[in-house]
Amino acid sequence: WLRQNGYQDLLGRSCVVINHVTPGKPNIDVEDLVQQFERHVPPGRVIVLPWDKHIAAGTEIQLDLLGKTFERRIVELAAALSDDFDRLERR
Repeated sequence: WLRQNGYQDLLGRSCVVINHVTPGKPNIDVEDLVQQFERHVPPGRVIVLPWDKHIAAGTEIQLDLLGKTFERRIVELAAALSDDFDRLERR
């Protein structure tokens, strides 16, 4: 959509988050989905967030209650997003 609507420049700064909203095995091939998105965004910018019991509760987020894998993926997402903080590009 970005490419087809004149926003090609945003692809280089985009992150895709695939968020599991239920526990257990998803009904889609997540690896295939990741590969599809990886063709369009820079390396390391497709992040898969596993289902997390604390997030699913819908309460105030307490970092010490997050699952370790979920927490690690959030750090990876923050790192990917922060890569562009120093860019001076105009919109």
